[in-house]
Amino acid sequence: MSFIKNFSTDNKIRLGIIVVSLLLFIPFLGDVYLFDWDEINFAEAAREMLLTGNYSVVQIDYQAFFEKPPLFFWMQALSMHVFGINEFAARFPNAIVGVLSLLLIFNIGKRYYDTKFGLIWVISYAGSILPFFYFKSGIIDPWFNFFIFLGIYYATRYLDETEGRNKWNLVWSGMAIGLGILTKGPVALLLILLTLGVYFLINWFKGFPSILDFTIFFSVMILTGGSWFIIEFIRGNEAVVYEFIQVQIDLLSKNVADHEQPWYYHSIVLFIGVFPAAILAIKSFGNNISDDTKQKHLTLMMKILFWVVLIVFSSVKTKIVHYSSMTYFSLTFLAAHTVYYLLSDRIKWSRWMTIALSVVGFIWTLLMLLLPVVGMNTDKLRTSSFIGDEFAKANMQAVVNWTGFEGIIGLFLLVAILFTLFNKSFNAGIRMMVLNVAIMITMFVFTAVNVPKIEKYTQNAAIEFFQKFNDDSAYVAPLMYRSYAYLFYSEKQPQKNPNHNNIGWLLTGDIDKPAYFISRITQKNQVLKRHKNLEVIGEKNGFVFYKRIDK
Repeated sequence: MSFIKNFSTDNKIRLGIIVVSLLLFIPFLGDVYLFDWDEINFAEAAREMLLTGNYSVVQIDYQAFFEKPPLFFWMQALSMHVFGINEFAARFPNAIVGVLSLLLIFNIGKRYYDTKFGLIWVISYAGSILPFFYFKSGIIDPWFNFFIFLGIYYATRYLDETEGRNKWNLVWSGMAIGLGILTKGPVALLLILLTLGVYFLINWFKGFPSILDFTIFFSVMILTGGSWFIIEFIRGNEAVVYEFIQVQIDLLSKNVADHEQPWYYHSIVLFIGVFPAAILAIKSFGNNISDDTKQKHLTLMMKILFWVVLIVFSSVKTKIVHYSSMTYFSLTFLAAHTVYYLLSDRIKWSRWMTIALSVVGFIWTLLMLLLPVVGMNTDKLRTSSFIGDEFAKANMQAVVNWTGFEGIIGLFLLVAILFTLFNKSFNAGIRMMVLNVAIMITMFVFTAVNVPKIEKYTQNAAIEFFQKFNDDSAYVAPLMYRSYAYLFYSEKQPQKNPNHNNIGWLLTGDIDKPAYFISRITQKNQVLKRHKNLEVIGEKNGFVFYKRIDK
């Protein structure tokens, strides 16, 4: 380890970020089943790539899946090739991008401010609730956001007059946005164009790029992001591209998959979920008189990016929690900005910050304290009128071992909040850093201890049922509810019969092996009324299991 002694202070910090990030994000990745829909959906696409050897067209249930391009699935497939087809492998790519994201924001913070700012930003990001949690997941958005933010960062450097309009920044920006397109689609290009468009409007189009510069950016972006599309056209799979484009339009213009929410949905998610960064960020949304010209340039871009993402995803019909996750970079930057100047007393703490942090902190603390109490009293809850949903009541029949000590996690968070907000013997900036570190510890322990217990209520019974058919000896499918778990956890193999994914054929057709089905308990009567040839073979935790019986 003697070679580390030759590292500069900044490189030692970078090494520390890598080590701590790996310790935060990698442990316990495979301890919980993948969650329906997104985690299992994406992992299933990667699994089918490995089984079929078709790495070009994304497939679900061995049919073309038009919603996403293939880059993230390539990452997962590579991970599964190394670690096996399992939960750890599906989530491992996001642990890696967690490391890369924290290194990126440290470098940006150091470049525009100093080492201290970069480190504060890292702690603000990793020490906020939802940003931490997403690096422990198997969804696409952490990589998608990373590429978009990288593209916007290099565009910011290109527009910075002190950088001398270095065209290499346009190359890196175009490449990053292209990779974003390959990860999730053209929204990557939409977000950077809207962000830069607002920037030029605010600056009255001062420093607007030349035609040559536009050509450089779009050429690199098209070559990178369009590579898969171009190859598919050449291979004669233009229908895949057309369908993909149509799905993207539908996601923006329609409510798909029952994810319609009120327009203010993402504002609430961010205010409560990105705790405490979202509250601290508010302080830096005003004029930043302490920043120099270069810093104001970056700060303006972060503010624009935040509002663009929030407005775009508040306007679209389909609203899911992680759609606004691109704002995590902006919010944690602005939170770091607040803390940075609190440390030097160039801005003052406000009473409203104490109130807001107390209220949101109390919400999270209460949830964590009550969780084991609820878990130990599910029998009473099921027989009360407090919960009206029969499926939720049946979920509570799951046998989960709650000791009560799980509440210590919430108690720890409560003590940290009280200390940081009301112990005035320390500088407010230092206290906020202590709170961020406390949240890192809280979320690390919570995901390891409590998330597996929560999962047992939500889907464990269904997944255990699907796993019984991993020998490909029978068909299995959900009825009257949507799931991808039956594909991944039954380890469904490529089928010779072309009707294998036709639910009507599975229910009434001339099947070549036994067929089993699953529904939620709330649909049990409807299922049995519609399908007289189904026999109930079991019920567990809100799920009903059937076998097709041909008389």
